[in-house]
Amino acid sequence: MSSIQLNLDAWIKKGIDAYKEGLAPLVIAGLIALVLSIVTVGILAGPLMAGLALMALAYVDNRDPKPQVGDVFAGFQVFVPALVVGLIGVGVSLISVVFAKIPFAGPILHVAVSVVIQPYLLVALFLVADRKRDIGSAINEAIAMVNANFVNLLTLALVSGILGGIGLIVCGIGIIATLPLGVCVAAAAWRDIYKVSDAATETR
Repeated sequence: MSSIQLNLDAWIKKGIDAYKEGLAPLVIAGLIALVLSIVTVGILAGPLMAGLALMALAYVDNRDPKPQVGDVFAGFQVFVPALVVGLIGVGVSLISVVFAKIPFAGPILHVAVSVVIQPYLLVALFLVADRKRDIGSAINEAIAMVNANFVNLLTLALVSGILGGIGLIVCGIGIIATLPLGVCVAAAAWRDIYKVSDAATETR
């Protein structure tokens, strides 16, 4: 796997531009994804986030016709692998909560597990949504990609996560507006990241 260069300034700018272009559809789609994820206790989180990622990629690519709100359900086309990625995320979160109850080292383990898993989940989600990988291929490729570029992809996952979750920090319900922003930044980064992956494949 070739080295992935961290280009946060460009990714954030491109992600913000995509977010502004698709503001209304993305925010409404994000609201749908949040509500249905909560109602289904996280079961539909993976497929719905895959759909939101596909919408973000379409805006990053400046494709026509532009995505509509209902495109958030496009992730159901890769339902099983997206479901598994989402359930892995939920499962790891639950495990990290258990770790948090361990005396002394528990809180550190909780944070470490929660943070370290993020780049793997992010890459696996985009592999499933954008590249239509089955779950086995997505997990294996995500592990290889992240292990070869851990610090840079961890930084990307943290930045996109902070941007996406800042609405929760500021006023709680504001996450409805900021969640798609984080996804758009991740989508902008993904377009550059996978160019590297494609180039590496072609030279083998």
